[in-house]
Amino acid sequence: GEDGETGAAKSERCALVLKAAEAIVAAVDTPALAAHYGVKHDSDDPAVKDVCKEMDKKKEALISALQCRVERFTEMLAPAPSFDAAEGVSLSAVMPAGKEAHQHLAALWGGLQQWWVAADQGHDEKMRYARLLSQVRRREARPGAAGAELLKMLKSNEGAPNKKVLNEFISLCDQMEWHHWTAHYKNLLLKQFPPKQPLI
Repeated sequence: GEDGETGAAKSERCALVLKAAEAIVAAVDTPALAAHYGVKHDSDDPAVKDVCKEMDKKKEALISALQCRVERFTEMLAPAPSFDAAEGVSLSAVMPAGKEAHQHLAALWGGLQQWWVAADQGHDEKMRYARLLSQVRRREARPGAAGAELLKMLKSNEGAPNKKVLNEFISLCDQMEWHHWTAHYKNLLLKQFPPKQPLI
């Protein structure tokens, strides 16, 4: 969220982003995409190579939009493990009629799961996914699964440290009352991301 953002402003911002993400998902011909990735292609044929490149772009856009849907919807909720709307936020514009927040989140997460293959993703996307997985698992009362995935990413030597993933893990440790780990990772956060000193 943006600093000092009101609940109404957050509702509006997230609803607009969700609408844009939904439009991207709707524009992708997913059966054609699934059929394309279901078979091997002759990578020596230039025409086939062009089609593969185009399909890769579409798949990347689809996965990013599917991740974005989960991110913005969880941003509209109170901190995990709650399924309530965040303070001052209205879910009515983004929720399908007759659905509860937990059902809607499960549907959004399921949409991403259909297309997510970790081996195809770079470090930043894996970090983004680990944070989302934690948000979902903590709300499913499966914090152990959330913690395992976050720790795996935090301990991997791939890429730069990720502040959002560290904060998510600290929040999980707080929820579980793992005080020793909370203190350790808060310390690590300060070391890796020292607060900016005011200019004198």
